[in-house]
Amino acid sequence: PQCRLSNLRVENSYIGILATRTSVSIDGVTLYHCWDGLVVSSSTSVAVTNSVISNCLDIGIFSGSSSATIMDCIFNDNSWATSIDWYSYDVMIGRCTFTDNANIAVQYSTYSTGTISDCNIHGSNAGIIVAISAQLELYDTTVIPEQYRSLYIYNDS
Repeated sequence: PQCRLSNLRVENSYIGILATRTSVSIDGVTLYHCWDGLVVSSSTSVAVTNSVISNCLDIGIFSGSSSATIMDCIFNDNSWATSIDWYSYDVMIGRCTFTDNANIAVQYSTYSTGTISDCNIHGSNAGIIVAISAQLELYDTTVIPEQYRSLYIYNDS
C-alpha cells in the first residue's frame, strides 16, 4: 500500500478519512461521530481491519468505483454502516459485526461486486440491500433486522 494508518482515532470530522486514486491499509482505527467515516473513490484499493466505525451521521464506509477488503470490524450506531456503490469491485466484508445502525447495515449498489461472509448483522432497519445489477456472494452470515428487511434485492434498471 502507498499509505498505512494504524492505531488512530478520528472524531467529529466531516469525512474521517478520504482515499482517492491510491492504495491504503487501515488497521486498528476508530472513526467516531463523523459525517462519513471512510470514503473510498476513484479506483482506490483499501484494506480495513480491526477497526471501529461508530456514530457516523451518514455512512460509516462508502466505496465508489473502488475495491476494498473489510475484515474484523465493528460498525455500530451509524446511519448507514456501509454503502458499496457504483461499480465498486471485489469488495469483501468478512467477520464483521453490525449493530444498531439506523438505516442499512450493508448496501451493494449498481454494478458492484463482492462477498459478505461470517458477519453478524442485527438491529438495523434493513440488513443487506442488493441491486439486481450487483453480483454478491453471501454466506455464513446472520441477519436480524430491527424493523424491515433482512435481505432486500431490488431492480435498479
